[in-house]
Amino acid sequence: MKRFGVRFYVGNAEAAAEGEPTISQLLIAEHQRQAEGQQPTQLEQDRQRYELRDLRLTQNGQVLLGVLAVLRDDAPNIREANGGERRIELGDDEGVIEKNHFLFRCSRSLLIWQVNGRASHISRMERFVTGLTGARFTVTFDDVLDRNAIARLHDGVVRRLKVRLAAPQNAQAYDADDWSDDVLRVLQGAGATTISVEVGIRRRGQGLRDTVKAAIHDFLNRAETRAIDVKLLGEENFIDLMADRVQDSIQVQMVGLYPDETSIFAELERAYDRRRPQLDAFFGVGDGTLD
Repeated sequence: MKRFGVRFYVGNAEAAAEGEPTISQLLIAEHQRQAEGQQPTQLEQDRQRYELRDLRLTQNGQVLLGVLAVLRDDAPNIREANGGERRIELGDDEGVIEKNHFLFRCSRSLLIWQVNGRASHISRMERFVTGLTGARFTVTFDDVLDRNAIARLHDGVVRRLKVRLAAPQNAQAYDADDWSDDVLRVLQGAGATTISVEVGIRRRGQGLRDTVKAAIHDFLNRAETRAIDVKLLGEENFIDLMADRVQDSIQVQMVGLYPDETSIFAELERAYDRRRPQLDAFFGVGDGTLD
């Protein structure tokens, strides 16, 4: 048995024009291509290739199972029991595959992702699905946040806010009436890759204006946000909103050195069931029976 982390992401199509395919439609179209016998679409980056493999639709076409695979032509060595090592001999047309397994629940655009440090970060999946659009718009997969932290934010008074941002990818998406966009303009204009901003109030018993809460929600929804911490009136410690992500872990049956795929997909579904109340709260669905 082996344990893996599980993360939950909601797919967003940034700057997608009206009539563009949804993320679900893009993934299902890739599944249909492969079902018709075509080779998987590949993304090449950093001298490595990536592809979606083993795609299957289940639950009346509402859930897509699959793998994001890294295709490597540089094989690792095998460690022997005595501590020695030997090479894996590959043929000219052979390679090594490293995998992240996932479930994608179409109606919620919810990605249930096996964390595997030997394979891909979620940013690879973002770039891959963006590639399926022909780069007409950007696809992001954003962490699902625990709504208990959001509720504390709504009910409290904000005294301090700390945000760390990466350089924005879509400079045209600025809103002239949103002060948080001014921060992004400064970031881009300075040619920086990251910026950290902290705002607060020193008057005892007072907080920032309520407009800061709208800005916090905006930062949470931005792909550029890397960290966001909030201190509320009457509380000593900051709330780390980026740490309050919905996540889980699974224990998977192994076949030799490899996870059994039947086991890993079943465990991803069980992780979804365990986190169903938090996910239903995030998506704003009653009991979530029709998702």
